[in-house]
Amino acid sequence: NGDDTTTNNNNINSNDKDTSSIQEHNAKKAKTTESHPTVTATSTNTITINKSKNKNNKDLPEPLLTRSDPTTIVLARVRYLVSNPHVLPPHHIFYSNSECIAVWCKTGVWSTLQASIYLHSTAAGNFKSAVTAAAAVSGSTVTTTVPATGIGGWFGMTTTATVSLVSVQPWIIPALAGYGIIAVGGPYIVLRKCHEHWRRATTDLNDKFWSELDADVYVEAIKSWSGLD
Repeated sequence: NGDDTTTNNNNINSNDKDTSSIQEHNAKKAKTTESHPTVTATSTNTITINKSKNKNNKDLPEPLLTRSDPTTIVLARVRYLVSNPHVLPPHHIFYSNSECIAVWCKTGVWSTLQASIYLHSTAAGNFKSAVTAAAAVSGSTVTTTVPATGIGGWFGMTTTATVSLVSVQPWIIPALAGYGIIAVGGPYIVLRKCHEHWRRATTDLNDKFWSELDADVYVEAIKSWSGLD
């Protein structure tokens, strides 16, 4: 009887351990299911993603990027430019280049990011150069001849002294200011003119493009931009 009791106790302890292992496994599986989305295939060959959100995580904001127009409209713009190359503005490194054509076909906006980045970076680099030059000049000193102090100065005696360069050459101050205005403001003036050219080109091209479209492209545009798809 004593041996049977010992065997029964061992069996009970073994069953308790197995039950604890199963519970721990189920708990880990449940945590994994919560932290990772499950992907299931439906009968229509589509994939459904079950996004089980973790309460500790917050939804990240969507990036603010320019969205491309529907493929039908993009291809219609490409065909329009191929059939009517004369509508394109004359080539210009800032106002009208190959990137402008690509961006307009995708978004309907005539512009180039490369020119914007170049002009902004040029203005920033010139600003840095102007500040560096001003700091260098303000810290520069020169040795010059000045009247001697005391009675010796009354009799025309002179001595040497170290003074700032700006005090000896005051014209440097307006020269540096003018350089800063031209170096920093010049690229922004060009960029403003670029925006004006881009705005006019966008309006002109869009007016001509939409006036010669087929009905199916209009329908696709209405469906896409109204959210009916």
